[in-house]
Amino acid sequence: MKLFEMSVAYKLQSENLQVFYNRDTESFICSKDVCLECNKEWFHSVNQCVFCGSENPFVWICSHCDHKVGLASSTPNPCQCGHNALCKLCFNNNCPSRTDIELSKIIISLKNSSKGIFDKRSATRSGFTISQNFCKNCASENNYIKISEFKVLKLDLENIKKQYDIYNKLFDLIIFVNEDFTKFITIKKNEFNKEVKDDINLKNFF
Repeated sequence: MKLFEMSVAYKLQSENLQVFYNRDTESFICSKDVCLECNKEWFHSVNQCVFCGSENPFVWICSHCDHKVGLASSTPNPCQCGHNALCKLCFNNNCPSRTDIELSKIIISLKNSSKGIFDKRSATRSGFTISQNFCKNCASENNYIKISEFKVLKLDLENIKKQYDIYNKLFDLIIFVNEDFTKFITIKKNEFNKEVKDDINLKNFF
């Protein structure tokens, strides 16, 4: 993979897109997980409570008085109420993990969730969380993966039309980038243009 190709791949990865290199064609395959109903992005990095679906609030919550403290406090206990009861609990007060006393005892008794369902030990998450399970925009439970194949070429305005004609039918997109990786032309299949921009035009993907 050439340096100018890598620069484009890294830019797209920073936009939460999955990018894979095809050595046979020296091109890329880009994928994005989206909602089937509204087409909004599906975030696999989002953690949700397995019992009620609430997202990780990233706060310490006192199981005794419900006081909340930001995670910037690595050792928040004792709570202002005097109890050592600050844990990474579900934010939803009506969640079974908060209302069922026996279930709460089981959660706290386990090593990977001893500080609550959103506790994390090294790379190991609690067994009581799941990745995004419904769309954040429309609440649909259905998602799918969009795929787009693209070619990255060095920007040469004099020969851009010739290069476009060669690769247009082979790929969904062609991305041209200049030598210092600061200027881009993004061309969708059958939509030739010579519009130079400071960044990759993500609207042309998918």
